[in-house]
Amino acid sequence: MKHRSLRTLLSACLLASSLPALADYESPAETDLGLYVGGQLGKLKVDVDGIQNADTVGVLVGYGLGFKGVSVEAEYNTGDGDINILGNTGSYDADTLGLFVAYRTPGPAYLKARAGAVRSEVEADITGMGQTDESETEFSMGVGVGIRLDNFRIEGEFSKVDNDANLLSFGLIYQL
Repeated sequence: MKHRSLRTLLSACLLASSLPALADYESPAETDLGLYVGGQLGKLKVDVDGIQNADTVGVLVGYGLGFKGVSVEAEYNTGDGDINILGNTGSYDADTLGLFVAYRTPGPAYLKARAGAVRSEVEADITGMGQTDESETEFSMGVGVGIRLDNFRIEGEFSKVDNDANLLSFGLIYQL
């Protein structure tokens, strides 16, 4: 009984000590308003036999609408990977360009959700099979987590690019 009371008292003290930090926090409508830019590194996970995952690099431009954490974002990613199909080897380049509506929850640590459209272009060169180009536009959605640090945000995100590919990315965003 004494231990439970002591734990309750310690928990209450820890909670009370964190209240001033939460009271000073501004809402996303204030901190996420306006233009922001960022960069990210990622891994394009391809679910096709013989096609390896690709390391990606990307840029992000967004605008916080000042409406309870809602923003619009444009994102470009590029990467390349290796191919080994039935003993034929080669490589591919993948580029994606997306336009999204995003939502971030309030608080210094937050959750993110976004949905939009992504245009994917893939160029492959396979020994013995030649070159091929493929492009498509599909619905995309993603979820992530982040931390707000003054004008900076650090985000990790998982996005569905198309039926055969997902992107796991980590980025740094600067609020202008």
